[in-house]
Amino acid sequence: MNHPMTHHTVLLVEDEASDAALVVRAFDKAAVNSKVIRLSDGDQAVSYLRGDPPYDERVAYPLPSVMLLDIKLPRRSGFEVIEWVREQQGPLSRTMIVILTSSRFRGM
Repeated sequence: MNHPMTHHTVLLVEDEASDAALVVRAFDKAAVNSKVIRLSDGDQAVSYLRGDPPYDERVAYPLPSVMLLDIKLPRRSGFEVIEWVREQQGPLSRTMIVILTSSRFRGM
C-alpha cells in the first residue's frame, strides 16, 4: 500500500530557509515521497497557483495536493494568499492549506 502522500506535490511557502529545511527534513524522515516545491513569499505563491511564468509549465510545476503556508510572509501575507485561493473557481478553491507559524513565546 502506498503512503497517502506518495507522488503528490506539496507547495511549501516559507521565507525562512531554516524553517523550510526543517519541514523538508521531517518529510524525509517520515519517508513521505512527495515533490516539495518551496517558494519564499506570498506573491510567488499566487503566481505559482495561477500558472504565471515561470510556473506556467504544469508538468514541472503541478498544482499542489496541499500547501504548507507560513502566515508571516513578505509581499503578500499567508492570510492574503488564503483569501485569494478561496476566491478562485474550481478545484483551486478547495486546495488543502496547512498554516505554519512560529512564536518566540517561551511560556511562564
